[in-house]
Amino acid sequence: ASAEPAEAIPIIDIRSTACSVTVATLEDGIRVDVLAGLSKPYNEKELPGLLLYNEEGLRLFEQITYQPDYYLTGLEIDILSRHAHQIANSIPNGAILLELGAGALRKTALILDALETQEKNVTYFALDLDKPELLRTLVELNGRYTHVSLAGLWGTYNDGCTWLKQINDRPRIILWLGS
Repeated sequence: ASAEPAEAIPIIDIRSTACSVTVATLEDGIRVDVLAGLSKPYNEKELPGLLLYNEEGLRLFEQITYQPDYYLTGLEIDILSRHAHQIANSIPNGAILLELGAGALRKTALILDALETQEKNVTYFALDLDKPELLRTLVELNGRYTHVSLAGLWGTYNDGCTWLKQINDRPRIILWLGS
């Protein structure tokens, strides 16, 4: 199958700002977190991770995962390559898969490929904070599957968990594939 245009991939805005929280309230919360993190002792200062996960930050992190010194992703891909079919065996036909912090989808694709091989009709929702990056990564998989449907959720982990609670008519699987 040929890849569909990017517009064909649904991206659902589930951010709490889209529901009830105002942007000003969200910005105030981030400001408080930044000040609290920078007020910590010298070697304990931190910034909220939310600030790093924009399009540029996500692409930078993806580049880091390709570096030889960052061995975690390579090991995770190796493990998933060997066990993707076992993982897919445990996912029921008709399930909804929600991946928290989808990122580049390199590891996820191994599981989705196994589900496709098993001809399981599932819907995969990639959840991420940055809409352009979410769309970019989903487009790379678009047209690759017959049985696996792709969609994006634009929001935070909490937004994704709240959204998932509304789905009661299908099996629900949460993926968090780490680094």
